[in-house]
Amino acid sequence: MEHRPLLDNNTDSFDKEYEKNFLPDDIEDRWVRWVLQTSKTPADISSVLKLCMVESVNNDHRQLITYALELNNMIDNIRNGAIDIEVIKNGSRLIENFLNYTHEHFSREEQLIQKFNLPFYDKQIEQHQLIIEKLENLLTNFKSGRLAFTQKLKLMLLEWVIIHVISTDMETFKLEHFNYFILNAHSWSDFNDIIRRVGISEIDDQHQVITKQSLKILQMNKDRAITIDSLDLLDSFVNEVALLKKLLHEHFIYEEKLIKNYNIPNLEKQSNNHKQFLTTINSLEVAIKESNKLEGIEKFRQFIITWWINHINNVDYATFSIASWAPRILESAQNIEEIKWILKITGIPEIDTDHLYFVENCIKLTQLIQADPETALSKIVPLFQEMVEYAIAHFAREEVIMKKENIPNVHNHIQEHQRISKFLLKKNSEFESGFIALASIHHLKAVILEQWFNHTNIVDYRTFVEERYAINNEEITK
Repeated sequence: MEHRPLLDNNTDSFDKEYEKNFLPDDIEDRWVRWVLQTSKTPADISSVLKLCMVESVNNDHRQLITYALELNNMIDNIRNGAIDIEVIKNGSRLIENFLNYTHEHFSREEQLIQKFNLPFYDKQIEQHQLIIEKLENLLTNFKSGRLAFTQKLKLMLLEWVIIHVISTDMETFKLEHFNYFILNAHSWSDFNDIIRRVGISEIDDQHQVITKQSLKILQMNKDRAITIDSLDLLDSFVNEVALLKKLLHEHFIYEEKLIKNYNIPNLEKQSNNHKQFLTTINSLEVAIKESNKLEGIEKFRQFIITWWINHINNVDYATFSIASWAPRILESAQNIEEIKWILKITGIPEIDTDHLYFVENCIKLTQLIQADPETALSKIVPLFQEMVEYAIAHFAREEVIMKKENIPNVHNHIQEHQRISKFLLKKNSEFESGFIALASIHHLKAVILEQWFNHTNIVDYRTFVEERYAINNEEITK
């Protein structure tokens, strides 16, 4: 996209443009700014980062934050005097990667805004241009050796990303702005960018089944006047609603049982939400039956689908997201059978076999310590190195399959491979240097497995099941 010049090389010029475009009144909070300016890792920012309704956008934001933090660390090194030709080369490469990824992310955001006819397109374009312009200036100045203004940049770097996310993006990607698209959806694939995956196979599968049933009701009688008396149509409606209620009842029982069994928070909130939803459905259904007409059908349709998606994306995602409850289960697991049920299957044998093999080796880390603490480290180091090499080779195999099957929208997937590989290589280096104590292996196992399960259950599942299924369906209908 074309970018009009918004800045010159004068940082005061940028500051004024920045203040005008990026700092709404409610962001002038000393705590938020302190968090942003002192953060070293993505986890440090979790308290101020908000998730929008589109998971692919959230994934992009996480990657942008990772780049911003790496740039912050580089600026700290420069300010501390650690600068040579290698720092210049690495810094240029990092800024270029950040700039290229920012271009890609903004392009994807703008396409989504247009696809769903979301508001604030002009404001998004203006802020996107401002950030791109500043990054381009930074890259030019860095390559030419003009580094003075990077000290001021350190104070603004994360604010560019975070404040844009928690203000403009949160306003743009609100669920209510998707309502027209939701109410005119035709198939499950239409919800692919909207409905979040919690990462638990059974729950995500049930969400899909119930969404399809809700969609069936949503589409009933759309081609006819909703005030027409039709006993056949009314009977069909009643039957479809009965099936929906049955599916919901079974699903809610499953969720609440899972919450109790694994001591997951939010049981009361979930239970109250479930009861309220079923009560409202019953009330609306009774009103339609008593009138013997379908006059209330439109209200019923809108309520079901919008409540349902909002519940999945907010309440269920917060409750069942693996990060919120699985670490303690993963940390205590002694064998693959205890946690195998959490891991989703893609249906591609070589990928599923790789996933299980990595998990089994991760569990072996703690088994080695328990068996013989004195000699454990000498066995753990080569095992972990083998795991890292295996994971990187596995990611390469996945990417070959993606390319072979022409699977679209894999940019975030590949970025995730790079992020996890970098994390594992860093831990491997710490093992080899003796920086990781045996006592911390249990916790490390949980951290590694949490990342592995999240990647497998959400990213891999979306790519190798949903995207692949959509491609196969398109080929069948041609």
